[in-house]
Amino acid sequence: PRCARLFRCWVAGVLVLDCVDRWSVLEWMYTDTGALPRTAVLPAPHEDRLLWVVCAHAWHGSLTWVRALVVLEACAAVAFGLGVRWCGALTWWLHLSICVRSAPLIYILDRYLNLLLLYATLLPTPPADG
Repeated sequence: PRCARLFRCWVAGVLVLDCVDRWSVLEWMYTDTGALPRTAVLPAPHEDRLLWVVCAHAWHGSLTWVRALVVLEACAAVAFGLGVRWCGALTWWLHLSICVRSAPLIYILDRYLNLLLLYATLLPTPPADG
């Protein structure tokens, strides 16, 4: 059980660092006023409605919206690292969402982080007393 908790803490820490790293380029790479507006990197809503439903970062193109989602992702990652298991699913979804929003910016470490988040979320942990 201790190894699983340490693994979740480690993955949560990496995710928080990823959020901090993205913060400085949110306006330029993840908003409609930046280099990659939603209309340039995502299909039209009538062409792929599922993508627009699942991708929270596609719902609005403002800097305030993107910053709020990144803060939510970082807070959920901290909570996940502290043991709130359902926050793992939330962080996984938000990280997938930001990756889908700006697919040209994705590199291999984002793919690995998505897998690590999925594994950390689904990893069974017995009770601490058992």
